[in-house]
Amino acid sequence: MSIISWNCRGVAAPVTVSELHSMCKQLKPAIVFLMETRARDSTIKKLKRRLHFENVFHIEPRGLSGGLCLLWNEIYNIDIYFWCENHIKARIDDRKGKIWECNFIYGNPYFGRRKEQWRAITANNNNRGEPQLFIGNFNDILSQEEKIGLHPKPQSQRSLKSGARRHLNEQIKKYTS
Repeated sequence: MSIISWNCRGVAAPVTVSELHSMCKQLKPAIVFLMETRARDSTIKKLKRRLHFENVFHIEPRGLSGGLCLLWNEIYNIDIYFWCENHIKARIDDRKGKIWECNFIYGNPYFGRRKEQWRAITANNNNRGEPQLFIGNFNDILSQEEKIGLHPKPQSQRSLKSGARRHLNEQIKKYTS
């Protein structure tokens, strides 16, 4: 299974749609999670058709920023049970007996609001002991080694350190704009 998670910073631009189409054609993802879509529902529906996905879940932006979009095909049964402007929580069934939880996250860009967001993520947990995946742009760091610059940055994601987590860097293909 492959998942594309991309902070596209606006999905309406032809160059963005073209790049996303190329990624989907090359990687054939089962799921695409887009952050900062800055797009209304009509634009997202056109994108769904262009990328040949059967399902879409979209959270509209507020003003000129934000917006989340989740695209997938019927090969997976995705039950979205919680969402807000910065994250989507879903239970995913591969229809072959594997069930897992996925937290699609766009970390709040305001540091003070990230703690609230992490409380909401952990409080609205429908997990029944299934594996969990946290994917997206956290707008934060997990360790100081990820930071470049003079001033140390406080960590708001301490809750991720308490659970078992695997480092996926060697398995992730990075695309940035």
